[in-house]
Amino acid sequence: MNETGAPDPDDILQYAIDALADIREATLPPEKWEQFRSCLVLMNEALDRRDLVAVNRCRQRIEALENLLGAKADLAKDVRQSVPLRGQADRLTDRLRREKGDGSEPDGRGR
Repeated sequence: MNETGAPDPDDILQYAIDALADIREATLPPEKWEQFRSCLVLMNEALDRRDLVAVNRCRQRIEALENLLGAKADLAKDVRQSVPLRGQADRLTDRLRREKGDGSEPDGRGR
């Protein structure tokens, strides 16, 4: 956080990177993966507008999806992240890293 108590832009980007990495190996119901896909689209649009508040809201939605992992009743219907969706998330992770300017090479793996 900065002097005003607002989250630092680099922290917001790092939290988003971490959220994408944390959900990478998750298993969720297919409808939750559709919600995740929607979050990816919204986060990309927010980055286009340089709207870090919206990026942070998307990150919180992704974390809420991940938090469902321990509270689900029917694990038999859960599936892993699809390859196309994983590729979309990896591209967003690489973009977040570039926006953050952390200097690391994009590896397409989320961490």
